[in-house]
Amino acid sequence: MLVIGKNQVSLDSQTEIDYIDAFITILSVKVQLYGFEALTNSFNIFKEDNRMKCRIVVTDDELITRMDLSEILKEEGYDVVGQASDGFDAVELCRKLRPDLVLMDVKMPILDGIKASRVIIKEELALSVVLLTAYSGIEFLEQAKEVGVMGYIVKPVSSQNLIPTIEIAVAKGKLIKKIKEDAEKLKDQLEARKSIDRAKGILMDKDKISDNEAYNLIRKLSMEKHASMKNIANAIIMNHVE
Repeated sequence: MLVIGKNQVSLDSQTEIDYIDAFITILSVKVQLYGFEALTNSFNIFKEDNRMKCRIVVTDDELITRMDLSEILKEEGYDVVGQASDGFDAVELCRKLRPDLVLMDVKMPILDGIKASRVIIKEELALSVVLLTAYSGIEFLEQAKEVGVMGYIVKPVSSQNLIPTIEIAVAKGKLIKKIKEDAEKLKDQLEARKSIDRAKGILMDKDKISDNEAYNLIRKLSMEKHASMKNIANAIIMNHVE
């Protein structure tokens, strides 16, 4: 979690370490399956201009603070898509707008920033959440880490401490989203490969053909049926099971 205050900047979260480990593992599997060319798209997220595309919801119970934050963000090229005066409205806005990032004040009525952030993160209503707080005690830090926010800013907020935090939080949010998407794709691809290998074995044994011939037969059926090779393979497996 990124922490920016008057005299401190730090990054401290086991969750972030776990995501980095997962990212490295996914890259390793990609290389094994598809070669080093597969790495190109994995790093494209770091080349994007986060400012012009970033949609932000600003949440604070003080109108003047919301206006000041929104003005800073707009001047820096961000798109402020909504404002909320409490945690409840922030959650509802996120359900409707699905922003990239939420700036969330901690002390608010109805639903405080910590609890609202927990809902937003659990339901994946935004890529990232950054907390705004007047203090940074140990108890607060533990709560923030447990919820999974990308960082927090100790007030007073200025463009000097706001913009770097947002840039890092958005990049991290995109990275985590990509890790999850890549992990799901790799899971499907590995399951498909497993099914195809099993189907090849069935065809090789039944028709006395080579591995390459069995693979080409599955691919041919896939093209003829306009179906994935995985689905064809699963059909062969189902037909073989008595």
